[in-house]
Amino acid sequence: MSPGVQNHMLWQLMPFFTLDWTDHFLYAFPLFSIFPHFLQKLETDQAQAILIAPNWSIQPWYPKLTRLLIQEPLLLPRHTSNVHLPFNQRKNHPLGKHLRLMACLLSGDPSKVEAFTSDSRDDSQLLANRDTKTA
Repeated sequence: MSPGVQNHMLWQLMPFFTLDWTDHFLYAFPLFSIFPHFLQKLETDQAQAILIAPNWSIQPWYPKLTRLLIQEPLLLPRHTSNVHLPFNQRKNHPLGKHLRLMACLLSGDPSKVEAFTSDSRDDSQLLANRDTKTA
């Protein structure tokens, strides 16, 4: 996607990021390019969300995503039509057949994150025994 198109799409989404998310429960499957913004806003406003995200551990936003988890992610069935190009919904994303999507329950509330962390997991083992092939 060209920078001009991407910047225009981000501009259209900006009102969403200026709203107060505190005390809201969100469902989101945003453009991959805005994941860092989404995660930062979720953390800042201490909101809670179900986020559909690729299990794409090499991405810079992935460590933050794993730090905001409050439940083990649910790996979704792999299907080539799960991900489309943002500027052409009729075309499958070229990485679609390689990406494994997951549903993540996230919270920006440190007490909820701490409760999950202390109860059930070690970050270094998150999804370690699962299918983690990524593009």
